[in-house]
Amino acid sequence: MKGKLSGPDPDAATELVKIDGVVDAIVRHLKKSLFVQTYKLSFSLSC
Repeated sequence: MKGKLSGPDPDAATELVKIDGVVDAIVRHLKKSLFVQTYKLSFSLSC
C-alpha cells in the first residue's frame, strides 16, 4: 500500500527538464539564425 501512495517518478521529471532544455536551445538557435539571415538580406538590399 505504501508504494502505491508515493509521488511522481523523479527520473521522469528530470527527463522532461532535459527535453525542455533541448527544445529551448533549438528555438534559440533558429531565432539567431533567422535574425542573421534577415540582417544580411537587409544589408545587401541597402547597398
